[in-house]
Amino acid sequence: MTMEDIDLIAVTQGPGLIGSLLVGISCANSLSLAHNIPVMGVPHIWGHMYANLLDSDTEVEFPALVLTVSGGHNDLYIWKSHGEFQLLGHTLDDAAGEAFDKCGRLLDLDYPAGPKVSALALQGDRKAYDFPRSMKNKPGYNFSFSGIKTAFLYTLEKETLPLSDQTKQNLCASLEEAIAETLLIKVQKACKEFPEIQQIHLSGGVSANSHIRNMFTKNISLPLFFPENKKYCTDNAAMIAGAAYYIDRPTGFVSPQFDFS
Repeated sequence: MTMEDIDLIAVTQGPGLIGSLLVGISCANSLSLAHNIPVMGVPHIWGHMYANLLDSDTEVEFPALVLTVSGGHNDLYIWKSHGEFQLLGHTLDDAAGEAFDKCGRLLDLDYPAGPKVSALALQGDRKAYDFPRSMKNKPGYNFSFSGIKTAFLYTLEKETLPLSDQTKQNLCASLEEAIAETLLIKVQKACKEFPEIQQIHLSGGVSANSHIRNMFTKNISLPLFFPENKKYCTDNAAMIAGAAYYIDRPTGFVSPQFDFS
């Protein structure tokens, strides 16, 4: 392909690290000016939502419920139409992915620790430790995962060092179970409050977690979708292009944005 084959340039507008955003946005704006091609800024989280439509025959039936779970973001949206979202709740502190990574770091697992925690969890007892399901009975749809990190640290301090392989596996399995169930509780609550919801979508890096996928599959009665190819779960350019393809609202000169609540 050449630039003559392109009719729209899409770029991540935020939220994100300011340095990364400025580089991408400056490049996109420059290409737009040089080739007289419209440019569109895409919110980072919208990109994750549209990742479910890449390499897939999935068609969204509106309204849908979208749970975005990653290292930096934990958001629950009602997806009303292409480019129209209603935020129900977000993380008040740490996101689920950050909890996985920081607890994994306490076990001396390399970053990113999430996949390594999941691998160890396969051989562990998911009921060995009772980690908190934060904000389980709180009104609304906000999340909090700082408490589970603290509980994990205190539990670890009570264990005899060096940790046995089985203890590590049990810790990881119990952690994964608590995070997955915390996410599921909020989604189930939203399904009851908004009976008009037609589909459930999981997105973001943590949506690649097999246990979370399995738990949702077993406990959600509505059609459930997540990226079929796990490479589209983490940050990628294709999801930003995918969002722009469906929304197709050129925004002109793009500047960084950080708050999409």
